[in-house]
Amino acid sequence: MLASEKIFKMNHILYKELEYDLLNSTSRIYCFLDLFNISLGHDRWCTDGVHMVPVWHDSIISMFWQTYCNSIYLNAF
Repeated sequence: MLASEKIFKMNHILYKELEYDLLNSTSRIYCFLDLFNISLGHDRWCTDGVHMVPVWHDSIISMFWQTYCNSIYLNAF
C-alpha cells in the first residue's frame, strides 16, 4: 500500500470518529493547535524549514488526541 493510500485510509477512519464534532454546531470540542508557536525553539525537529521529523508528528497527534479525549470526558459530567 502506498503512503497516500494509507493516509487516505487513516483520514477516513479518523473522520468517522470525529464526524459528530466536526458537523455539530453545538459541539464543545474547541481543539485548534497552534502548530507554529509550539514548534518555536525546536529547530532540531525541522529538517528543511518545512518538513518535520517523526517525533514532531508523534507529539502533535498525541496532543490532539489528549485534548479531544479530555474534552469528551469533561463533557460527560
